[in-house]
Amino acid sequence: MLKIQENFLPEPVFRRIHNWFLHTKEPNWKWQPFNTGRYRDNYQFNISFFRYDQTVHPHYHIVKPLVDAINPHQLIRVKANLHPITSQHEQSGFHVDNLYENSITSVFYINTCNGCTIFEHDNHHEYSVENKLVSFPTHLKHCSLTSTDQKCRIVINLNYYTRPTIRL
Repeated sequence: MLKIQENFLPEPVFRRIHNWFLHTKEPNWKWQPFNTGRYRDNYQFNISFFRYDQTVHPHYHIVKPLVDAINPHQLIRVKANLHPITSQHEQSGFHVDNLYENSITSVFYINTCNGCTIFEHDNHHEYSVENKLVSFPTHLKHCSLTSTDQKCRIVINLNYYTRPTIRL
């Protein structure tokens, strides 16, 4: 059910994306409160790059190599999430990204930290390792766990349809 791909992008391509998020002043993060989750200060910062069938951010070109490498049939949404460091691990609420039947969710990890993605169906913990792509059917409930060892945990979240498979 989970497809895990280490070193997903070629190193120079990954470094351009990584450096844009972590070493430039370009990202304009938007504060987003949540209504789900277990911890009191339940929030994250995000950047929307693509939604409603259109590019919605002037720096979409930063994430486009990732989108191209995944090669979706149709994009639904692309956004980056930043969770600031917490003194102890904090878990968000389990959720699905959308209700579109047969869509796929991919989580691309920008930085390595001790935060992770947790899957409700089997309690699997997929730890944040830079340049890793984890893909799964969008109907799988998942949540995030904050980092306690790095200043932040950054992922790019993609929702999309894959190319239809013809069965003979």
